[in-house]
This record gives sequence, C-alpha cells and structure tokens, in this order.
Amino acid sequence: MNTTSRRAKLLGAILLVGLLAASSSALAQNQTVWTQHMDNWRTGWNYNETILTPANVASSQFGLIASVPLPNMGDAQPLIVPNQQITCPTNAATYKITCQAGLSGVYQVVYVITNPGVLYAINAASGAILLQRDFNKPTAGGGARTATPVIDTTRNTIDVVIRSGRNSAGNYTFSLNEVNLVNFTDYTTPYKITGANTNYPLTNGVMYDFNPNIVTQKPALLLANDNIYVGFEAFGEFNPSLRAISRGWMLAYSAQNLAPMATPLLTDQLATSENDFFVGAIWMSGSGPAADAAAGGSNIYFSTSNSDSSGTSYDPPYNIEESVVQVTADLKISTLFTPYDYATLDANDWEIGSGGVMAIPTNWSWYPAPNPQLVVAAGKDGRMFLLNANNMGGYTPGGPDNVLDVQQIGGCWCAPSFFTGADGVGRVVSSGGNMLSTWKIVQTATSSSLVQEASITLPLFLREKKGTYFPSGFFTSVSSNGTSMHNGIIWATGRQAASPATVTLYAFNAKRSNGTFQILNQVAAGPWNYSLNANTVPVVANGQVYVASDGYLTIWGLTSSGASATHSSSKAAEPAHNH
Repeated sequence: MNTTSRRAKLLGAILLVGLLAASSSALAQNQTVWTQHMDNWRTGWNYNETILTPANVASSQFGLIASVPLPNMGDAQPLIVPNQQITCPTNAATYKITCQAGLSGVYQVVYVITNPGVLYAINAASGAILLQRDFNKPTAGGGARTATPVIDTTRNTIDVVIRSGRNSAGNYTFSLNEVNLVNFTDYTTPYKITGANTNYPLTNGVMYDFNPNIVTQKPALLLANDNIYVGFEAFGEFNPSLRAISRGWMLAYSAQNLAPMATPLLTDQLATSENDFFVGAIWMSGSGPAADAAAGGSNIYFSTSNSDSSGTSYDPPYNIEESVVQVTADLKISTLFTPYDYATLDANDWEIGSGGVMAIPTNWSWYPAPNPQLVVAAGKDGRMFLLNANNMGGYTPGGPDNVLDVQQIGGCWCAPSFFTGADGVGRVVSSGGNMLSTWKIVQTATSSSLVQEASITLPLFLREKKGTYFPSGFFTSVSSNGTSMHNGIIWATGRQAASPATVTLYAFNAKRSNGTFQILNQVAAGPWNYSLNANTVPVVANGQVYVASDGYLTIWGLTSSGASATHSSSKAAEPAHNH
C-alpha cells in the first residue's frame, strides 16, 4: 500500500504502532494522533477508545493526571505518539535542544508547539518534559501564533512552520522544519519561505511575492498525497496601510525533502481591486485543510475570508474570497461554493472562512452509493452548509444557493465533528454559538440533508463585534469503543463566560435523551487570558484527554483520587490575528 492510500484510510490518525508506555491512568493502547482533529477528513473521531466510558468519566475516577506549565502555550493541538523512543542528542546545543544528558527511553509522548516556536516532547504518564527545542526566542514584535504541526509516521518526523522574530532589517522569516521525533534534530534541511522563492503572477503579469511581514500561518498543517500543505492568513484587514497588498496563500511541499510544489495558490490574483482591498485569508480558526480519498490522490478543502467591503471584487478563479474551495493535489481549483450574499458577508466581516471544513468519510458501508462525497462548512453568520464535493455549487447571484442543505448553528469560530450512530448512519456534530448539536445525514437516491436530533446550550464566552456580544463557537471531538458508538462520548472545550476566564472541558454522553445530552463531567482545564476565542481542541487517545490553554497543557484520565484541576492565572500576549 503506498503512502497516499494509507493516509486516505478513514481515521488514519488511529494507527497501531506499538505498546503504550506504562501510565498510572491507562491500560495499554496504541493510538497515534498525528494530525489536527484526528484525521485528514477532520472528523475529530477516535473510535478505538476502550478505556474512557460514560460511566467512569462521570465518576470520581476521572481527574487531573498532570498540569504542565508551558510559557506562551496557545491553542495549537497536542499530538500523541505511543511507544516512542526518545533520546537526548549529542549535539543538543547546536539545535538549542534542552534535555537531560544521557536521556534514552520509550514513552507515550505528547508533542506540543507553543508561540512563537518552542517544540516539546512530554511524557504523557507524568507530564515531565523530555525534550525541548527553541526554534525562536520571543522578541519585541516577533513571533506569531504557531499552528498545529503534523506527524509523518512513515518517516518518524514532525513538520512545523516557524515564524521568526524580526531580523536587523525589521523583517520576519518563515521556515518549514521537518524534525526527528526521537531527538528533535533536523531530518532534512529546513525550507525558508520567502518572496524570492514563492510568488505568483497577477492578472496583469506582475509577480506578487510572498511577504512574511504581512501573513501568519494559523491553519494546521495537512499531510496528504505525500505533500505537506500550508495555508497562510493575510492580516491586512487589521491594518489599512496593508490592505492593498495582503492576500492569502496555500502552499505545498514534498514530504520527502520539503521541495516546493512548482505552482502555489494565491487566493486573490487580481491586479487591482475596489478600494485597494485584498486579503482572502485562509485561517479557519486554526483548523487544518481537509482531504478526501479521491482515486489517484486526495482533493484538498479549505475556506477563505472576506475581501473588499464593497462586495465587488469576487472573480473566481482569480479572487476566491468568501468561499469553500476544493483543489486538486497540485493546488488547481476544481470546484468551489460562494454564498449568494457574499457581499453582505464582506461588508460586515462575517466571512465563511472563520470555520473549519470537514469532508464526510465515504469508504464505509454506511455511505449509500451513488451519493456524492459530502463536505460540511460553516462561518461567522452561523449557516452550516452541506455541499456536494463533485459540484460544490459555485455562486448563484440573488440565490438561493446551489447547496444540498443549509442549517443555522450559530456563529462559527469552530469546526464540525463526525461519528456514526448505533444505526450505522453518519452524524455531524456542530458547535456554533454556544450550542452543541448533532445532525443525522439523511440520504436518498436524489437528495442529501441534515436533520437535527439533539442539542444542548453551554455557558460560554460572549464575543464583542461592532458593539454586539454573542457566543461564537467552540471545538469538539468524539470518542467511542467501536464505530457503533458503544460507550460514545462527545467532548467539547470552550472559554467560560464567567470569571476567571478558563478553558472548560466538557464530556457528554453521545446517546441523546429527550432531544438533549447528559453532561457526564466538566472541569476547568486551564486559564485563558486572551480577549478572544479559545480555539483549542480536546484530544482523546489511550484513555487520556489533552487540553491546551493559556500557558498550560493539562492531561486528564482515570486516577485513584479523581483530583480536579487548579491553576493560577498566567497572562500571555494576546494573539494579534484571531478575527
């Protein structure tokens, strides 16, 4: 089986790679979480969780295993590798690696990246830091939010994009780094992403250069088609002087040697725009681009942000603002969807690009042929769209949108999750506003739609936008023992509305009751001193739950004492570009 086929398998994040290192809270399991939201479909579903059940999560057995202080920890998702050899390299100082001399052993390891670029390998059993590599020391005005990396289990590496502090000339740089999981040394030479090697011709033939000073790398990395896909957010909308030059990018690099794909994708290729306003950022609240299992290589899916507030610059394929986009493995646009009222979204900064995109898994018997590949996406205005990936709907002036279904879920700085119910039929988990809901995917020979089955309201943070306060979404994941949702749990993390500002971890019984969900447990899982959303994803694997917060990684599972988490507040610099 080749690399592409292997990665295209549903829930490829749950790989059997060895025996789990001993832990006080878990039996032996062998699950690797190698990418954001569990798999390339971005389902967030671990269906091989045999330890955590509704009964024991609701009991005093469930508690805090470790709280790990990590300066500048943000909302990049932790990644998990069991049975991982860890060794302190002899040339640690060369790479700015901190470790105990002579360290060598096999552990269940949590890999975490913090802002603006410190990579950690942490013992999941105890919270002890095994390895630490400082790519980038914080500097005045330097660094940025660091996106969730991706682990390449074939090469035993982790790939991460680092934005440096300013150099003597006042400029930033970006680099794509492929690092050995064993000792944090470079697997291959890092690739520096600059305007000299990354550019695209505008419609007038002038080359537009990648500018590290006006972009940040927020979306999680994607490993598919033996390539690493990297999306960039342009933040010119926050700085009027930059609006005429800021544009979004999707780049791709060979997973073998980090060689760049010949032609990148620029989200806005127009030479001029109304009011000199570009952008078209790719950010998705930190979600990674999704990939399906198309024959011959996966298609890639992502959403884009707003552009010119006059609503007159949309011009696919040259400007693909306010859209859900499918591209081929080599970044050629194949189909897209743009809401009929995109100009209104532009004018009010309600872009569809705030939400992650999920491709519904198709390679199970539940998926009735000849129904199309389905894609789910939602944005700031709260509409969740069900799309036909073979023809995503394009743009229909005046509406109605050419989509399979649309449902209102609440403002979505969020991403959907997925599982199959006891009846074997797929469900979408939405988490817009402050509402957690499940939707049954109903398919016939001629239609596909979403039917709401249950919901519950959470007391979450209200976001301010133009004088209005409203709940703005959160992230979920799902765990179960088997695909029939035996002992299934829906997990959620969000910033609480009450003071002090904390990230709260919720666990719900996935079996709905009278149109709602039973709360199994909720715990304060870490502080959140930023003024914006906590786009943190609960990660469930090997009988433990991992939550990133402001300055901490907390690890939860079955303990003898059932202790709960307590933290002192840790103020960190507010992320500058969370829309």
